[in-house]
Amino acid sequence: MTSVAAHSLRTNLNLDQLLARCRQGDAAAFTQLMHHYQARVYHAACAILHDEVAAKDMVQETFLRVYERLDSFQGEAAFETWLLAITANCCRDYIRRRQVRRALSLENLTPAWLRRLARRDQQPEVQFESLEQRRKLWRLLDRLDDRLRVTLILHYDFGMSGEEIGDALGIAKTTVYGRLSEGRRRLYELWHEEEIGRR
Repeated sequence: MTSVAAHSLRTNLNLDQLLARCRQGDAAAFTQLMHHYQARVYHAACAILHDEVAAKDMVQETFLRVYERLDSFQGEAAFETWLLAITANCCRDYIRRRQVRRALSLENLTPAWLRRLARRDQQPEVQFESLEQRRKLWRLLDRLDDRLRVTLILHYDFGMSGEEIGDALGIAKTTVYGRLSEGRRRLYELWHEEEIGRR
């Protein structure tokens, strides 16, 4: 694990020991686990759903599933990767159930990953610095199907590698890279289609 939350957890208490206590039914240990990771889960849910209220519900749903499935975590992947996989699955289930996709205010969420995504563009004249352009890109991102959208968010917003995303979503690493490439291509196609449509 490379996140600040994970590093802090290792510093304060061994994760394996904490998980062992959780498996033994130690409520205080599970509460501590939640406190260390709930902000990370909330951020992930916000990025996927664009809905702050629903994201709070997904935090509860995620940790409920973690509690129910903790015995299935065998440590093949990092705990945070496993946790984010559950978060992503909870969010996808929510989308399927409610078909809700409301845009989260860009004034409250500044997606630095959009600038990192822009730097991958082979056309340097395309920049995403203004609020209007960032809002447009979020809107276009929301038009992608879930498999592309979630993969882009996990990679650019959470810095997860192709291997980690593959573990989280249960897909091959090559599939992850294919989705990232396809997602970037589709975003720029949609971007330029809108630009042409305005002329």
